[in-house]
Amino acid sequence: MDHQAELRSINNTYKINLEKLQATMESLRIQKDEEIKHLVAQLEQNRDEYERRINELQISLQKFQTITVKLDAEKLELETRLEQKKDVEKQLACCREHGQDIETQKAHLQKQLEGASQYMVGLEEKFYQSQQEHLDMLRQLKGYEADVEKLK
Repeated sequence: MDHQAELRSINNTYKINLEKLQATMESLRIQKDEEIKHLVAQLEQNRDEYERRINELQISLQKFQTITVKLDAEKLELETRLEQKKDVEKQLACCREHGQDIETQKAHLQKQLEGASQYMVGLEEKFYQSQQEHLDMLRQLKGYEADVEKLK
């Protein structure tokens, strides 16, 4: 029963850690969404400023500024996505490694449990054999007692 309790404990620890990681991932997703909203709001504010400037600048300068703003926004978005992807990949690798460790421990515990079971079966066989020998000795003793009674 101790091995089963250990297995349950390991499984519960694994579940708790997995739930914590999932909660962390959800928190990071919410944070990302808030940052995107903030960036979109900031982008809209910057866009209003650029529109006021565009009215004052020449047409050629206006085209170059628009291209620059769009490329910067794309770059920032791509860099953000790349960092988020790297973070999620690290978390996934950690979860997989932890899962593999748990499977290894589980296999080790299973081997120990099988060994203990074999040992218990051996003990049960020895106990049964000793009980049989005990019964044989009792029968033999009764026979000797009967012989002693006949001799009296």
